[in-house]
Amino acid sequence: MVNTYRKGLRVERKVIEYLAREGYIVARVEKLNKFSKTKDLFGLFDIIAINEKDIRLIQVTTQRPHLHEPYIEFAKKYPNLTIEQYIYKGRNIFIVYTYPNLMKRTIYIMSNIQSPLFAQQG
Repeated sequence: MVNTYRKGLRVERKVIEYLAREGYIVARVEKLNKFSKTKDLFGLFDIIAINEKDIRLIQVTTQRPHLHEPYIEFAKKYPNLTIEQYIYKGRNIFIVYTYPNLMKRTIYIMSNIQSPLFAQQG
């Protein structure tokens, strides 16, 4: 049986490593204690990534995206932030939704090798 918490941590680490290679300062923002479940930043985000040009708030999930409406509303309220949802599909493939437009759908194939990543726009 797969421990879903550990699986989620592995997937988050892949995203954190990718963003760090892209030049971001990255922090995991989930809180966990022995009395409660994990709590995301604003109830929506797992990771915050910052560089000199951009601030990204990111939700990482596996297989299926979370509902888009809360992310769209948040992105409309704070248009100066980049709001994204990374969905891990297996074999190092992620689908990335950028909000509020949902029109941009990007697939990244991520690896542990320090090489440029293949990106496909669709």
